[in-house]
Amino acid sequence: MKGETISWMMPFSEGGGSGRWARFIAPLLEKQLGATIQFKFVPGGDSKTGASLHAARAKPNGAAITGTSDSTQFPFEFEGNAPAVPC
Repeated sequence: MKGETISWMMPFSEGGGSGRWARFIAPLLEKQLGATIQFKFVPGGDSKTGASLHAARAKPNGAAITGTSDSTQFPFEFEGNAPAVPC
């Protein structure tokens, strides 16, 4: 990943807690991976909009990751009512 750009999809608004957490972690990941991280914030649908968008567009090359929270994971794990994101 050295020298590459990683797209980090956040299925929440930019000013929320998950966005703050991701911005805190990003410099550590950039240093460890030698890559640049760019954020894309896509709020809506209780995080399902952004998470589903990531699942539809991400290629399996490691250059795209998604942030999540229990609002995305728990419906998938316990109810089967979730975005097309394998958690």
